[in-house]
Amino acid sequence: MKKEVVGIFLVLLVWELLLNGCEQKLHLDLNAQSPVPVVNSILMAGDDSVRVRVTWTKNVYEQGDFPVEANALVKLYKNDHFVGECRYRKEGWYVITHHVEATGVYRVEVNIPGKPLVWGETRVPVPLLNASIECDSLQERIINRWTDREEEKNFYWLSTTHSSQNGVPDTLHMELQSYLQTNSTLPDAFNRSFDFDEEIPAEYDYYLRVEDCGLSGKEIELSYKGRRSGYYYWEPDTGCYKSTRYILSLDENYDHYLKSSIVNDDYLSAMDSEPLFYAPLWTYSNIHGGTGLVASYSKYEDLFIQVFTKREEW
Repeated sequence: MKKEVVGIFLVLLVWELLLNGCEQKLHLDLNAQSPVPVVNSILMAGDDSVRVRVTWTKNVYEQGDFPVEANALVKLYKNDHFVGECRYRKEGWYVITHHVEATGVYRVEVNIPGKPLVWGETRVPVPLLNASIECDSLQERIINRWTDREEEKNFYWLSTTHSSQNGVPDTLHMELQSYLQTNSTLPDAFNRSFDFDEEIPAEYDYYLRVEDCGLSGKEIELSYKGRRSGYYYWEPDTGCYKSTRYILSLDENYDHYLKSSIVNDDYLSAMDSEPLFYAPLWTYSNIHGGTGLVASYSKYEDLFIQVFTKREEW
């Protein structure tokens, strides 16, 4: 017994020595980090203008908004041909009038005095083929149908927004549906909350992501419904309820960015509960010479509006 106690003591002593030997103090001067230019521009097929925002990163200790860059020269190219210069508006926004065409390869170049060239590029997805969105009111399902385009790689994202519920429906402030339920095997599992069950469908946070692996050229059908919150739903006497259901086709850059953002958001939530196992993730960026995103998408949407009128008293 005495030998076992001595053995345990020696093991603990060795562990203490090893841990103390690995201890190292790191001195990080976060104030010494130089600001990096941030370029963001999201193009949608069919839009008649292109908007680019140019700002700077800031120190983690700095308060307020990100510093804007008002003296940049912002140029737009399509299929390697010069389209024109974007005019500065305000708050870091640069705008040019141009009809965004599907399949076009657009490049945004930003010249900031005294800095290397900053640029990003995107290929605009084509509109969805044979797309339709139906509402099955009896089963409270949203039925989405479309045909995959065989000629290109596609990344589909499905979701819905609805009027915010602050006592009465508010159509000026739309909220993204927090939880989507489906038994389909098509969605990517990266944001799945629950696994499949015979009675309880799988639940996903905010979006259903479908990559067209194995779906090339096929007709696709995917139905889902939003999980209701715990509070009671009622129909007000007056007001208006608005809901938009949509299917997005994202370019590769937008797909990588959105997926990494959601994964990063989940990690930030996990940091509070398991800080020892938390490691920060880098959000995707396709900007050369800086950070940010130049991406594009096409969209099919269905708008639902319900107007409530005052009930007659009997």
